[in-house]
Amino acid sequence: MLKMITTESAGDALRECGYRIKHIRPISEGSNHYVFDVILEGDRPAICKFAKTRETEEGLSEGSKDTLFGGTLSLEREAYLFRMIKAQAKVPTPEVYGIHDSSCGRFILLERMTAFPRKNVWCEADFLKRRFLTVWNIWARILRRSRMLPLQPLEIL
Repeated sequence: MLKMITTESAGDALRECGYRIKHIRPISEGSNHYVFDVILEGDRPAICKFAKTRETEEGLSEGSKDTLFGGTLSLEREAYLFRMIKAQAKVPTPEVYGIHDSSCGRFILLERMTAFPRKNVWCEADFLKRRFLTVWNIWARILRRSRMLPLQPLEIL
């Protein structure tokens, strides 16, 4: 049976790991995670995610499988990808506050960013076709390193 992470247990886990929270509410968007919208002390918005392990996956492997890209889902992989994208692609990416073990499970806490249209980022960064393709080539290298997909770099037109 799938272990449920409730709002109360997620709040307890955050406090157990030293976070002071003002508000927490569930977000029902995660297919691979229990996701919570959190306001930390100091009015810092954050996202807290606990990995889901389905009954059919228990005991089969160390982690859940990524049904979209392949490979094993892990909070470490997610944190690595966020940091890599931020450093190499110079694309606005949430800060990873930490990955923690708690009495109700492992979780990642991320900065919650305000949504904005991708086109705005391209305009502000003066994105040309060449730069756009460079970013996607960086993505391809990241994906290959994490063994998610055997992608070939895009050709610059």
